[in-house]
Amino acid sequence: MIKAMARSHLPNNEWLKQTLVANMNLHSSCNAFWDGESVNFYRGSAQCRNTGEISAVFDHEWGHGLDDNDVTPGISEPSGEGIADIYAAIRLNDSCVGRGFWKGRKCDAAGDACLECTGVRDIDYRKMQSKSPHTLSWAIANCNNSVHCLGLVYSEAIWSLYTQKLPELYGYDANTSLEIVTRLTYIAAGHVSTWYSYDPPFGGCNGGSGYMKYLIADDDDGNLSNGTPHMKAIYEAFNDFEIACASPSVMDSGCVTTPSIAPVVIAYPGFGSVRLTWNGINGASSYAIFRTEGPKGCHAGKIKLTETTATFYNDKGLQAGREYFYIVIPKGPSSSCFGPSSQCTAAVPIELPEVKVLCPTEKIVLNLRDKTPQASIVCSFEAIGDFEGTVNLACASKTANADCNADQTLLSFSPENLQENATFVAQTTINAFEGKGEVIIRLSYGSVVKTQTIPMEVVELGEQRVAQYDAGYMAPRCNPGRSCSSGDLLKGRGSQMGPEQNFPNTIQQSCQDGALGQIENDESIEKIVVRSGDVAEPAGGYLREGEVATIEATVFAFGTGANDFADFYYTDDASNPNWIWIQTIQPPRGGLVTLKASYILPSHRRLNEINHAVRVNYRYKGNRSPCSGSSYDEADDLVFPVLRKTGTTTTTSSPPTQIGYNKQTAAFDVTLGAPSCTTIGTTCDTGALLDGRGRTGSNGREPNFPNTLDGCKDGSRGKYHKHGSIDRIVVKSENGSGFAVGDQITIEATVFTRKRDSYYADFYYSPDITAANWIFIGEVYASGSNGAKVLSMNSNLFLPGQLQAIRVNLRQGDATGKSPCSGGNRDDVDDIVFAVQN
Repeated sequence: MIKAMARSHLPNNEWLKQTLVANMNLHSSCNAFWDGESVNFYRGSAQCRNTGEISAVFDHEWGHGLDDNDVTPGISEPSGEGIADIYAAIRLNDSCVGRGFWKGRKCDAAGDACLECTGVRDIDYRKMQSKSPHTLSWAIANCNNSVHCLGLVYSEAIWSLYTQKLPELYGYDANTSLEIVTRLTYIAAGHVSTWYSYDPPFGGCNGGSGYMKYLIADDDDGNLSNGTPHMKAIYEAFNDFEIACASPSVMDSGCVTTPSIAPVVIAYPGFGSVRLTWNGINGASSYAIFRTEGPKGCHAGKIKLTETTATFYNDKGLQAGREYFYIVIPKGPSSSCFGPSSQCTAAVPIELPEVKVLCPTEKIVLNLRDKTPQASIVCSFEAIGDFEGTVNLACASKTANADCNADQTLLSFSPENLQENATFVAQTTINAFEGKGEVIIRLSYGSVVKTQTIPMEVVELGEQRVAQYDAGYMAPRCNPGRSCSSGDLLKGRGSQMGPEQNFPNTIQQSCQDGALGQIENDESIEKIVVRSGDVAEPAGGYLREGEVATIEATVFAFGTGANDFADFYYTDDASNPNWIWIQTIQPPRGGLVTLKASYILPSHRRLNEINHAVRVNYRYKGNRSPCSGSSYDEADDLVFPVLRKTGTTTTTSSPPTQIGYNKQTAAFDVTLGAPSCTTIGTTCDTGALLDGRGRTGSNGREPNFPNTLDGCKDGSRGKYHKHGSIDRIVVKSENGSGFAVGDQITIEATVFTRKRDSYYADFYYSPDITAANWIFIGEVYASGSNGAKVLSMNSNLFLPGQLQAIRVNLRQGDATGKSPCSGGNRDDVDDIVFAVQN
């Protein structure tokens, strides 16, 4: 395993291509050695175990071999023990080198006892009795030229880089941090002649030092004077042990466009193979694929299989029945630029060929109001493990008022045809009525039968509407329904591309289209649909105030779509629009794509229905705007009515008399992890419970931080009332009575920010604190003035739930997408829980 790891990073090293001789059970004990040609291990004894049976000892001695046969031949100075320890530690992901070496005792380092390691050394100083770095000054005073002792100085520095500096400074996950350090180590260590000189506090200034070679391995442009992507982390790790250098100046640079989103990997086992697929990530120049195996899963060193620009990879030549573990890391503009690792994905290659079936899992909804209530189900079938032959297909409904039929009943597979799709149609029967059930897709060949079950529901919902051009608004408009589609009215852009009908299709022609470009090559909005329901839900009832709606914008993306942006806005009054930003989304690829954003339809106190509108501003580069207006940009509006809630009146009245409800002051709830008002009131106020951020506050820290239901953490950088913080949240019922489902509320967040820091506050709502699903309410710019200020946001308690919650996410810098847990170094996230009458 360790040899394969090394070869994946050092493909041209000749020693790694040779067979290594290992001599076992030599007549001595408690040691092992590299003799320049082979690795050698001793038998066990009463004091220690057989060293040839301890994986870390084997890896350590192998590490001497690599050190002796790298770019700078010979064992490195002043000690080659540290790099041999590191090779073993990053392979096993264990700072205890040779765990189990000693029987009945623990290791020590020149009198500094190990707390739990039974191996020869522990290279994590936090697991030593002193809990202090073993610095160069310490080594000069204590090591007496012992190479094992001298090696601790730089092995602890490298382990600290992996386990402390990279996660703390950049927020890297454990897998990404491990692979960064693995890459740096294999590239840098081979060029090291002397890991450090005896010149504290800067023992890493010679050109062949470990510090300098790690910087060169990390560099992305061949110029150390302008920094490297992880220079701060490398400097801090080596400087803690007095083996860094004051020159060049320390700064991070490069990797600006590196992806910040982890891909989601799916593994498909084959016959002696595994096929991996993942979603494309914006900004990724390539994807690095890693594999490992064994009881630790992904918590161990990995073989780098390849880097690819594709979003799939076939790993062949594997052992059937053996479990393999994979991660995929998106890379930025250079090989030093690492995005976040995917989740760990396990797969076991199969022993026999088969056909896999994959059908959608979303519930099928048949609407009795449709002219022909039916739905198509498209399933994919994949032959794996060299399967050849014909399979039978069938579809059945377990819903009394619906049927299911297969468009085709046979599929054939061959080496040239490994994948097929088939369509099944579910439709209502005569005199159907509302009800729930399921559809069963059946696949059979030989004695093999496979089924997939999909839930289905027959309902009676509002109409789907197609807009007509409204000369009064000068934009497409719909009648009441569960959805509103622009149909073909928006196809093209302006007068030059199409031309677009009735361009520019913005209310009162308030935003003009760009005049440059060619149709089906450059940017254009082709269609807008507004429907009830969240992004992942089908359209339900009528578009109604206080409920979630989703905007679906079909756009044509130029090139790869990497430079295009869609800004989504809404207004609750199409006659006098005030455009409120919802979200900005980048197309995942070039060509025709559909982008989706959801929001809450705001309440109004006017007529039974009032015309709302949404706007999509589609732009090439530039900044977020409801009307960017550049040469390749387009803005289109869609007007649609929003109904009042069922049972509400059309007139306003005085607030009801307050009976039995008082203002509530929140108390910290240990179980929930956030301030909570468990009694229904007219307000819920955190008071001073949120003052500060994380480990900063008027008393040195925010009380009970992070004060979030899901453990979302606050940023750890900055000082109290010098950088941003949320100090208080108050939720108020607008009608003056106790909180109840359907009420309008006002949220007031007291925050501290400064103009130069450019903070934004995102407000979220969750009706269920047991599994908080945060619904975005709106965004407020929070750095308009220096010091404390109160930010307000109006919303509705539009979903049932006895204990509901509001979240305020105060983040530094603008964002193209929304996140209820932004995770920035100077961000603050706080929740407040309050009781609601259902």
